[in-house]
Amino acid sequence: MVPSGIQSFTKYSSSIIKDFLEFFDSPEKNIMIIADPAVLPFTRKFANEFGVDFDPQSSTVTNGISSSIIATELLAEDESLFSKTKGIVYEGIGLQLNSKNPYVFPILKSSESDYSENKGEIINESPVLVAGYQGLNNNRVTITGSTMMCSNMQILRTATEPSHTSSPNYIFCEELIEWNFGESGILKAVNVQHKSEKEVMPTEYPIKTDIEYSIDLLQWNKKTGKWMTFNNADAQLEFVMIDPYYRITLPQEKVGYPTYKVSLRTPDRLGVFHFKVNYTRKGYTTLNVATKVRF
Repeated sequence: MVPSGIQSFTKYSSSIIKDFLEFFDSPEKNIMIIADPAVLPFTRKFANEFGVDFDPQSSTVTNGISSSIIATELLAEDESLFSKTKGIVYEGIGLQLNSKNPYVFPILKSSESDYSENKGEIINESPVLVAGYQGLNNNRVTITGSTMMCSNMQILRTATEPSHTSSPNYIFCEELIEWNFGESGILKAVNVQHKSEKEVMPTEYPIKTDIEYSIDLLQWNKKTGKWMTFNNADAQLEFVMIDPYYRITLPQEKVGYPTYKVSLRTPDRLGVFHFKVNYTRKGYTTLNVATKVRF
């Protein structure tokens, strides 16, 4: 529970942030941070924990004419995360991302002609409007500086047909919530296999043996309720003893097929090795797959 009163709230804010972060470290916990130009110090400090800072208080994103702008850059990896929706209206404060934080990334950005303004001064050109954060445990955070963007008022105002579902804001906000709460961008690896001409999945290989490694990569599709092929993964296979002996591209066998496959020769070296696929791509859950073999 948040203590009542600004003075009390400020006094206990560090404790509250600590409690939130402990909560976030638990499995399958996700957070949305939604602010406006009057963003409180507590909210700003909390967003800082995820590599995001709001522009100065009372500043707004503008195009020089209006503080109601049209977001033009939807920076998703592909359309399986966010549709290439045009005409998203944004009213609020801009964001700045910590470039040294590898877990935070922009989802929605303003156009090059937009900027953040505070008392007539330009303080942030082409600001980020919505940011995403995904930790090593695959928990997610979404941060935005607009309480209006996903409001009923804005959705009805931007609808192009009688139905609210035609609104660009509605489409984007629905997909944003799905991503934030783990209903999209979910990957899994199945059918991991390594084999030689003589054996499939042995625990031990002779040295200098030609082998083949394969793995199926799948993506959850909420609309169909099924696991589908994950296409165009820029995956790599590492063959590791202590350090990687090989680090090679793991190509997709064929577009539309889930199998990624590569051939290699076992090293002229005895010991315990691991096949490792550590796949990280912004917006998607991280995959860590390891299989042990001996020589």
